[in-house]
Amino acid sequence: SSMAHPGRHDDELRHRVYLTHRYFMQETEVTKAQWDTVFAPGAYVPSPEFDCDQCPVSGLNFFNALYYANQISERAGLPHCYSMNQCNAEVGTPHFNCQDIIVNTASGSPYDCLGYRLPTEAEWAYAAGGGADTILPTGNPQVPDQDLEAAYAEFKTLSCEHVARANVGGDVFQGINDCARTAQRIANGLCGVDAPCLNPVASSGEPNVFGLSDMLGNVSEWVWDRYAPYDGQPVTNPTGATRGHLRVIRGGSYRTPRYHMR
Repeated sequence: SSMAHPGRHDDELRHRVYLTHRYFMQETEVTKAQWDTVFAPGAYVPSPEFDCDQCPVSGLNFFNALYYANQISERAGLPHCYSMNQCNAEVGTPHFNCQDIIVNTASGSPYDCLGYRLPTEAEWAYAAGGGADTILPTGNPQVPDQDLEAAYAEFKTLSCEHVARANVGGDVFQGINDCARTAQRIANGLCGVDAPCLNPVASSGEPNVFGLSDMLGNVSEWVWDRYAPYDGQPVTNPTGATRGHLRVIRGGSYRTPRYHMR
């Protein structure tokens, strides 16, 4: 998004990115029902606030996401994208961990994988933005009598409950399951101990122009990249830092404040 947009973090430096490979992306977040076709029953037992078959699977780590991608590649008769080495035996659980991940392509690049894989951060950003150059794919927040910079400064002082009651930011946030939407549902007894705070996939708002749902809110999405600040230089088919332990998540979740959504 534009450097003029409010809400940017210090490590967000706009830069030109070239993607030279076509790619497909599932239209929704991976659901618990899909997850359960790969893993043995009971391997993942979500808390009540997560527990519905058509809700996105939540609370699992990066290595489980890679393992899941390999398994659905195998079912489709495609090669695994990832070799996962020195792993513990708790696959499918939140503590599953591997010491070494190798991309199974001659180039070593995930862009050349033939099987299912995580998107890179650049692929995720392009898919989520839908070609828009606004703060949200649906437009800029509606802030009568304020400029966006002042409005975002005020956003940070407001509780999720207040944001929900006053519909701060306006209708561009409709269809995004953020902390304001969650607060509203809790107040109405529709979320919490006896009901999931996650929405079933593709149930909030319209898909974006690429046909993708829930790219913002509901649950955050893992991408392939290791975290590193951008250096501002043009880059082709980026894959993130070559070293480091932190992997990138994008999109925000049902707990994310509205001022972080973009």
